[in-house]
Amino acid sequence: MNPFFLLLVRIISGEPLRKPTPTEQRRWAAMFALIPICMAPLALLLKYLNNPNDSMSASVFTDVFTIIAPAAVFVIGVYFLTAVWGRYVPAKVSWILGSVAWPLVYFLALTGRLL
Repeated sequence: MNPFFLLLVRIISGEPLRKPTPTEQRRWAAMFALIPICMAPLALLLKYLNNPNDSMSASVFTDVFTIIAPAAVFVIGVYFLTAVWGRYVPAKVSWILGSVAWPLVYFLALTGRLL
């Protein structure tokens, strides 16, 4: 089950927070690492779905489907990638990769090089 949903249910039910299990730590670390890695291809996909003929400009969204379909694929993909990644990659590796990926994607987005 999605770790964000589990944490939300635990907080709402009033359960005192406990130390996370190693499996939960690996899943959280995998999400921290995979979200920025998956955001860059999603941004490019939205750009090219928006205007397939002109690769240098991002036009205004013309259809709701153009936003919802890639976003749904992104959410489902990150969920399943997190499950597989968290099973095989140690949490320490994910934290290191995420700490490099987040500033890199942030810098690329701020400077306009991501799109």
